[in-house]
Amino acid sequence: MDMRHFNKTARWTFYTSGVILIILGLLLLFNPMFSAVVLGVCVGIGFLIAGLNNLIPYFSMRGNPLRPRWLLPLGVLDVAVGFLFLTRIGLALFTVSVLLALWLLPVGLLRLWMAMEVRAAGNSHWWVTAASGVLLLLCAFVLFTNPFAAAFAVSFVAGVTLAVAGCVIIAEGKLVYPPISGKESSSREK
Repeated sequence: MDMRHFNKTARWTFYTSGVILIILGLLLLFNPMFSAVVLGVCVGIGFLIAGLNNLIPYFSMRGNPLRPRWLLPLGVLDVAVGFLFLTRIGLALFTVSVLLALWLLPVGLLRLWMAMEVRAAGNSHWWVTAASGVLLLLCAFVLFTNPFAAAFAVSFVAGVTLAVAGCVIIAEGKLVYPPISGKESSSREK
């Protein structure tokens, strides 16, 4: 195969992937409600798949003495939560936000405790750890008082990440698979 053709195909594959990621990133950045709905749908689908993943072995292992009986209630619960999340997107977003806040709260408190330990040890930079603890507690407070803020934060982070990844992929296509002139192609094939 001609190296010029190979590089051109690879380069345009990278360009196409990069542009798609940039478009998705910008869509998430400029339309956070779309991102929130997609997040809720993905969580719902994830629960449905997890539920089916528990129910299928439960029923297919009928008659097997080693069949885990807990798969039935777990599977039914997962399917019910998945269905609920798919039909009530706001509930999915609220739940994800509250769980994130429930994680941030103890982490923030632990950071404050660590700051006091660092201060007691005589380190003058203890305030950095304390500031991070306060910031985490503020984030937890915002999420508890406004659960939809998490959806917008996720949308922002995902949008920036996808847009940057798209730019990197385009640069990779340009730098790793540059255009090759006819002379270079014939010398590389030999």
